[in-house]
Amino acid sequence: MSSSDPASGTPRPEVPFVVIPDTPSVLVTVTDEALREVAHGMGTIETTVTPGIYRIEQRFAGAVATRFVEVGDEAFTERLPLPRVPAPVPVRRTATTHDEHRAAALRWSRQSTHRTGAPSLMVLLRNLRRASRLDPYALQLTAESGAAVDGGEVGWRVDEQQGWSAWSGPLAPGGYRLRLRRPSGEGLPLAQALWVSEG
Repeated sequence: MSSSDPASGTPRPEVPFVVIPDTPSVLVTVTDEALREVAHGMGTIETTVTPGIYRIEQRFAGAVATRFVEVGDEAFTERLPLPRVPAPVPVRRTATTHDEHRAAALRWSRQSTHRTGAPSLMVLLRNLRRASRLDPYALQLTAESGAAVDGGEVGWRVDEQQGWSAWSGPLAPGGYRLRLRRPSGEGLPLAQALWVSEG
């Protein structure tokens, strides 16, 4: 890639250009100010470019992060933090984590909301859309026979202000279903199979 200095008409020298993402499984694409692709690949990018403005895009697990950088006459290196990916669990460094959800997950994975004893299963229902109302009893836990084992509303702990609802308790090893308490909009009884192992 070469370009000319508009004032003198002489070619501008290319400089080393390196992009280092947090993990090698990130797809990185670099484009110039005319939106032409300069380089792309998984993990670290090493090439040469002329001074100017560049767009660096990284894609990882469905998340996309973009930044613009200015390259001068000296070698350029940019380290990219991992894009914040959405996750169903409140894990740090994800786009969908909240401190109060993390605290609830830690508390109720150690303490039962239903019955006494150490929990062998914990379910955390989170509201990630603050404009939406949380239905704290939307889910029901049933045995293989279809009989509820979660104690109904009494078995759940709810904090509507923080946007979570939790159930945890000691269950015998075996198969269970986590299902919608009411059918979905299409009238379908949606369920997720669960297995509680010994210990």
